[in-house]
Amino acid sequence: MTKENIILTAKQFAKAQLTSVVATVCDYLVTALLYRYCGAHLLLSTLLGALTGGLVNSVLNYLWTFRGSGRSYWHVLERYALVWAGSIFFNTLGVVGIVRLLAPVFGENLRLVMTVKIIVSIVVAVAWNFLLQKHFVYKKGKMFPENGAASGFQVVAHMEDADNGGVVGQHSNDGLGNEQNE
Repeated sequence: MTKENIILTAKQFAKAQLTSVVATVCDYLVTALLYRYCGAHLLLSTLLGALTGGLVNSVLNYLWTFRGSGRSYWHVLERYALVWAGSIFFNTLGVVGIVRLLAPVFGENLRLVMTVKIIVSIVVAVAWNFLLQKHFVYKKGKMFPENGAASGFQVVAHMEDADNGGVVGQHSNDGLGNEQNE
């Protein structure tokens, strides 16, 4: 990894943490309001909070942190949705599971829910969200490896020359509608 890549990664990590703070505030507000003031179930309030935070995070990371990596928002959103689904799963399962384990000792209350939510969200943000957003969602460069590994999204077509029956060219589609001649 070059010095420039290390600096870029550090800047992206810092920006991702700032956008994560904004998204987390939105997530926590929705969770707390629904759980405490609307009487929503822990699972529903945690899930809706995570959905809200995920939407905020997606938009901010696309516009500022990674600047879309030259891909359209819809293409980024497809990959982001996969990462986001995992994040919501881990956050919701982690919060509900740990709160259920600790509730008999501390009682299920907003303080316990939010404390557990903070701890779980930090672990998921660093161990899952940032790494997959950087290396999967917003990855720059070619979408597929040079070694020709098979992919469900990659379409390779061999065009035969009618005159000599030979291959005149190989065209591949990177899955985003970008055709590349090889």
